[in-house]
Amino acid sequence: MPKHKPGLAFQDHLLIGKDLYDIRNRLVEIETLLNRAYPKYRLKNTPGKAVESVDKLRWVLEDCISKEDHSANTTSLAQVYLFG
Repeated sequence: MPKHKPGLAFQDHLLIGKDLYDIRNRLVEIETLLNRAYPKYRLKNTPGKAVESVDKLRWVLEDCISKEDHSANTTSLAQVYLFG
């Protein structure tokens, strides 16, 4: 029977969650800037697709952390990836 990997430490989840949140917000800012600079082209939602990809990653990681045992931590698990 294959061994189940333990996953990430809770602190690592917190750091990654914050980084992904910051990346997502920066991508939204870039999308807004580009659409204002080039309204004729609208860039076919290319930056928007990047935001969607980051959101999907956050959802997957939120699911992963909910399945790991982090019961000793006081921070709500839902606040790690789904805040903001």
